[in-house]
Amino acid sequence: MKTIYIIPISALLGLMPMLTFTQNIVDGYVTVFEDHFDEFDESKWDLIFPWGYFLDPHISSYYRHDEFGHNHIINNGCLELLTKMENYTGLVTQYKNDQVLYYYVNFIYTSGMIYSKRNFTGGYYMINCKVPQESTLTSAFWLYGRCQQEIDVYEIWDGPGLQKTNYHFCYTQQCVNQCSDGGDMPLNHPQTPPLSNDFHRFGSSWNLDNKIITYVLDGSTLRLIDDLCLNSSGQKVPCINGYYIGTIYPNRKMNIVANIAVINNHETDQSSETDDVIGKLQIDYIKVLYPIDCDEIKSVCSYCTDDIFNICPSVITGKEVTLGGCQNSTMIIPATDINSDKNYLDIFATERIIIKKGFLAKNGCYFRARITDCPGDETSELISKSLLNDENVLQNDFLHSGERMPIYPNPVKSGESLNIDLPDIIRISIFDEKSHFIDHISHCNVINTQNLSKGFYIIHIITKNSFNIAKLIVL
Repeated sequence: MKTIYIIPISALLGLMPMLTFTQNIVDGYVTVFEDHFDEFDESKWDLIFPWGYFLDPHISSYYRHDEFGHNHIINNGCLELLTKMENYTGLVTQYKNDQVLYYYVNFIYTSGMIYSKRNFTGGYYMINCKVPQESTLTSAFWLYGRCQQEIDVYEIWDGPGLQKTNYHFCYTQQCVNQCSDGGDMPLNHPQTPPLSNDFHRFGSSWNLDNKIITYVLDGSTLRLIDDLCLNSSGQKVPCINGYYIGTIYPNRKMNIVANIAVINNHETDQSSETDDVIGKLQIDYIKVLYPIDCDEIKSVCSYCTDDIFNICPSVITGKEVTLGGCQNSTMIIPATDINSDKNYLDIFATERIIIKKGFLAKNGCYFRARITDCPGDETSELISKSLLNDENVLQNDFLHSGERMPIYPNPVKSGESLNIDLPDIIRISIFDEKSHFIDHISHCNVINTQNLSKGFYIIHIITKNSFNIAKLIVL
């Protein structure tokens, strides 16, 4: 029975405001992040890199980010990143002799880009988009992190008839932030007809378990970087022709980037659409999915496997996941890491999530815990809800012991009484599957279900010492 996850009150201090939606699972993957661009969500995206704009010898346009609607528009459910021919003076950032310099440069082209505010480690990354047809423009969908870690899901540099995939790495294994010596593994993939003819799904799987990077186009595998060697420490690392090249597999946090730009030293023609738009990258949606093992039981004692090099998970999945409760060990999710990047952690389990004493999500981090159905479950609709941020709960600081919460019978027939065997109940709130409020009961251990129709419900139970969430099925 998939009914309960129990959350400590101190962990609620790190929660974002409530996010409510139906959780989709695709071929053993659970959706962690998605945007269908019905509108532009400023909570998900920035219009420029956090460090500003660096002069790039490969492109000659400036990523204009002073206002949404100039190089970024929402049109018919798509985000369009535009390149325009216009005179623009942009602020440029440069590192020189360990100093950060800022100065202004005149450009004759401007372009649009997006950079995710959230970072990720591992998972499957997908974009459904239509690339520009102009051979003078480049577009890309990629992941980027510190130490020159970069996975280019797709790049277009020589027209829409040639797709490029790439993986950038750092030779220095002890890199913390900046990489002084790196390399890459590019590969070209000719495409006929050209990719600008329609929308296409570009994807890449970044598997932290088997150390494999997979590149996918419209559901078919284009490339598999699995030629990994063992280094002197026994780690699997990328190699060329069977020789170790001195780097580690990407395991640091990375952010999502999508962009369009003018290729340097390429003449461009003005578009016939408007007076100044040269071309556009049309994005239907962007998704991040993560594999879930419905039989795995996990016990997690620490957040990061390496605090110095920021090797920390962004998603943990399984049948049952227990956080904390380890002897002589405390699992703490700080608000930020050593580079001041925000920490994110999602927990997905098909049966139970237990949070024990010794776990703490600090205020300012992003922490969510969800019960979800396993692929192949008979349930026709997959329900998953985020936690409510309740003012009364936040006034307390209690760590629940992690015992299963007795709610019976569940499923319950409409009209029968539902019993909740928890002491000192303050309030019970009932929500439907879309998180619409139904009713609340105070200081009572029995719920009368005669007014509840058949279906799924989410019950929030606040006691003197705990905050509990259960999924209820009414027959």
